[in-house]
Amino acid sequence: MSLKESDINPCRGCLLKYGALDINAVNECCYNVCSSFTQNLNSNTDITETPCGKKCKDAIYNMILVREKNPCEYWPEVPTIKLRQHYFVPCLNSNKGDVQKALQCCRFQCAQDDPRTEAECCYWCDMDAAAVSQDKIKTVENYTNDDSTNQQKTVWYWIGLIFALLLGAIVIVNFIKVLTSGSY
Repeated sequence: MSLKESDINPCRGCLLKYGALDINAVNECCYNVCSSFTQNLNSNTDITETPCGKKCKDAIYNMILVREKNPCEYWPEVPTIKLRQHYFVPCLNSNKGDVQKALQCCRFQCAQDDPRTEAECCYWCDMDAAAVSQDKIKTVENYTNDDSTNQQKTVWYWIGLIFALLLGAIVIVNFIKVLTSGSY
């Protein structure tokens, strides 16, 4: 099976693992997933110019906007791409595009490697599989639609906090009055 760039969503598994608020972790994960699907790159700069790398860049940009930050002031650097075995894509090709079989194959390959790196290798198998999975998984675009709900939750949080502080202040003032009046 030949993968098209449009079939790859490098942030899907990263968002599931780290959530939409941990921009640095998603940034690192996303570009490292891209390294599995691109070949013959000589530097981190090369990966940012691939279609996969541009998807990471767009996702990070959206995450920054969701957090109401200025992308010009708050932009994570392109992370160092980890040197690792890339088993998933060859397994996907040998299993004719079956993601589940490719994931099993990839995990098997990891188990054959150094036992000290098996857990990390399997982690990258999972991230690579999530990048090509057709399952409906919440992505960054879905988070941007939740702004009104998040704002409502924030308003209620502050109302509740102010109410609790006022109630606490009233209790403390009455307690001090009772202590200073001498009548218990």
